[in-house]
Amino acid sequence: MSYCLNPYCSRPQNPDAANFCTACGFRLRLGDRYRPLNRIGRGGFGRTFLAVDEYKPSRPLCVIKQFFPQNPSQQDPELATVLFRREAMQLEQLGSHPQIPELLAHFEQAGYHYLVQEFIDGQNLVQEVTERGAFTEQQIWHLLDDLLPVLEFIHHHHVIHRDIKPQNIIRRASTGQYVLVDFGAAKTLEGTALERTGTSIGSAEFTPPEQAIGKATFASDLYSLGVTCIYLLTHVRPAELFDTEEGTWVWQRHLDRPMSGVLASLLDKLLQGPTKRRYQSVEAVLEDLHAPEIVTGLGVVAGERGERGVVQAASVKPELPETMLPEEERSLNWRCQHTLTGHQSWVRSVVFQSNGALLASGSGDRTVKLWNLEGELHRTIAAHAGWVRAITTSPNGELLASCSNDRTVKVWQWQTGELVQTLNGHTDWVRSVMFSPEGKHLISGSQDGTVRIWYVATGKLLQTLRGHEHWVTSIAVAP
Repeated sequence: MSYCLNPYCSRPQNPDAANFCTACGFRLRLGDRYRPLNRIGRGGFGRTFLAVDEYKPSRPLCVIKQFFPQNPSQQDPELATVLFRREAMQLEQLGSHPQIPELLAHFEQAGYHYLVQEFIDGQNLVQEVTERGAFTEQQIWHLLDDLLPVLEFIHHHHVIHRDIKPQNIIRRASTGQYVLVDFGAAKTLEGTALERTGTSIGSAEFTPPEQAIGKATFASDLYSLGVTCIYLLTHVRPAELFDTEEGTWVWQRHLDRPMSGVLASLLDKLLQGPTKRRYQSVEAVLEDLHAPEIVTGLGVVAGERGERGVVQAASVKPELPETMLPEEERSLNWRCQHTLTGHQSWVRSVVFQSNGALLASGSGDRTVKLWNLEGELHRTIAAHAGWVRAITTSPNGELLASCSNDRTVKVWQWQTGELVQTLNGHTDWVRSVMFSPEGKHLISGSQDGTVRIWYVATGKLLQTLRGHEHWVTSIAVAP
């Protein structure tokens, strides 16, 4: 089907190969290239269509956004035009990020403004919560863990999104990643722009007080993200989660299951009305999100609240009563030998050197630390630009490999801490890494759904194994 872009057409559906609408004569292909298939959305400033790019042999899907104010008498048409053009510029600037749609084209045709952008195959979070029910605490941890770095990226480009809400967050079907869309309300801050009053914009239920009077800040996006989270946790409209008499959020009354105090505290700080009481930056939220005592969707870091960044060389007491254990195990008396302190964030992975001389630990503080068996710090390696997800050792005990959220795998010398190789190629976080039994190859698994095999001596990528539809979080190598 071809769908007519004329807002006033009485019969917009047309045959697949038609070039002009049979009802109104409107040209069907946009820019003689993009063919609309059907309308998928409608908002205050325009309409959205699913389309196909007929210039490319694979005929990939894309999205067409048409500027068409629904209530011209109630809207400022000049402002709307500026916002629409601004969205194109925002997407051109930010679309290099894998969790922001790429801008494909922006032009005018038959008196209407259009932009064409990457199609994100997946459901937005309103659709997801309607279909599957309220989010669990674990799902909220994962949402924050995945989406906050995207906000960090746009804020570092001096952009405030100003319309974060469940409808504008899509979970990509192929990878499970959350994608932030619709930059039509975004604002670029330059110089002293933060001090100037701007336009009130955004979706009312998700908009913080300062943004409602035209004084949006970076913390405004964090507030909207917090409201999004409590909506997903309760599947209740934000207006019903706010006590107007007391001026406070009462979202926890609507939960179906108990929630950890850590997440509740984090969300309450995101939802503070006065901006001084709210998180001021994404980095501050991430610091609390990755505190070692937090139990996240990525795993338990510490069972009890304790010191930050602690590695304990200990073993857990058997859970079975002693009388139920074999005779040879009844005499075991597990005790802590050393507590190794120094990491500034959660400890994600530990590994012994194959000869048992050293212990390595990888952390969310982006470092790898090497310890001797007396518990003394031997060396600190500033390993990655992102969190260290996993580490492994070569069979001969000479090399150590680490992988990270920065999408790289790095190989180090155990004794000197010198960098041997940096392996680039993954397009998302690398979550698992392992040497082959003979030590010549390194295998990595990533959130991009691939397993990659590398030749250690040169860092050359030998093979990419595809087929997974979601993250690869664990790998193994046959002997």
